[in-house]
Amino acid sequence: MSVQVFGALAFRECGAVVDAYPTTKSRDVLALVALQEGRSVSRGWVMRRLWPGSGEREASARLSVCLSQLRKTFAEAGTELESHLKTDRKVLRCLAEGPEANEWTLFKSLQAPVGGAPGLQQARRLVDLYRAPLLVDVTGDWVRPARWEALAAFEDAVRKLAEAARGAGDDVRAAALEERARVARAEGLEPPTPSSEDWCSIH
Repeated sequence: MSVQVFGALAFRECGAVVDAYPTTKSRDVLALVALQEGRSVSRGWVMRRLWPGSGEREASARLSVCLSQLRKTFAEAGTELESHLKTDRKVLRCLAEGPEANEWTLFKSLQAPVGGAPGLQQARRLVDLYRAPLLVDVTGDWVRPARWEALAAFEDAVRKLAEAARGAGDDVRAAALEERARVARAEGLEPPTPSSEDWCSIH
């Protein structure tokens, strides 16, 4: 199984793909938990972030409705929600937790310094992984810090690769990298939707 977080949120298992969700909030539940790198989070923690103005009972009911809707959506796609998301009475946890299964976990691991600074190989993998803004289909305020972190890490990696390209005399490659970073920066924290021509133009 795997979860894609760069671009539109998508879950995959044995040929089954879930990339359309019954409601905005049901998608946000999955997205929020997927960014926790395999850590368990309490239902209350999720509820406070996705329904901050609601009372505990109301938010709990809304979360339960979202999970019920998602079970139906995943079943229609030929898989089970519980294959991707632990959903017991107290906690939620994304089961695609390893670097090769969860794009966010992999992206975070590539930011870790090697010998005091990210190496070129790490930078290349990080830039390749950032093929689109983080969770481009999510609009909630809660996603902004992670989206900003992803963009900043991408820009750092691009700068490192551009410097290496210039050092090797490849100014064309350096300029192409810098243009890609410029386009990504221009999106800011409010990326266009996946169907937007502007979003498609960066690939």
